[in-house]
Amino acid sequence: MEDKTHVPNEADIAGLQEVMKRLSLAVNVAETVMPRELAGYTPNALLNVTISRMIDIEGRKNTATLLSTLSDLLMNGVDPARHGPVNLPGKSP
Repeated sequence: MEDKTHVPNEADIAGLQEVMKRLSLAVNVAETVMPRELAGYTPNALLNVTISRMIDIEGRKNTATLLSTLSDLLMNGVDPARHGPVNLPGKSP
């Protein structure tokens, strides 16, 4: 049974931040090589790729719950760019 109460430790946070940094760099590179008129689609494309991967890993119901939780956090002022990764319940590495 999965432990849904997993609290990230410093290694989890450091790993997540490293992956975020690498993905951000990869997106920047991709945007420089794609036609300028397509670059505006990047945020939506990333969202769709992310949600598809979440559904594959977390399942449809848990993905909906995670996205709802994220929506609530964002509406209440949480800003991952300024305050670090958002801790959402779900499967962890």
